[in-house]
Amino acid sequence: MKTCPGTEGIKVLCSANTSLSLDRCLLRRLTSGPCDNPDGDRVVAVCLPPSSRLVTCLLAIHKAGGAYLPLDVAFPAGRVAHILRDARPALLLVEASCEAADVAQEEGVPVFNFQDLQEEVSS
Repeated sequence: MKTCPGTEGIKVLCSANTSLSLDRCLLRRLTSGPCDNPDGDRVVAVCLPPSSRLVTCLLAIHKAGGAYLPLDVAFPAGRVAHILRDARPALLLVEASCEAADVAQEEGVPVFNFQDLQEEVSS
């Protein structure tokens, strides 16, 4: 059987148990604290490069009943700060340490690493 390069995360996406666990993990995170969003929405900011992990995160956010706020990894710090102040997301998902994570912490937005969530789901 042939596989396409860069599709390692597709198994994670297609595994019902993992996908279900990831959305439950996100749902716990979203409902654990007060909702600061003025509309009462549970918004998750996502700062991931285009990949299967991004698709996995977006699907899990959707399944958890949240809305996602895309943040490009190339956005300057000032733009990220403005977007986060305006949208007031419940949390920010990142893949690795990035400038957006530093800005989010300054704005009081909890930052979660995708790998950490996957480890939590696996345990």
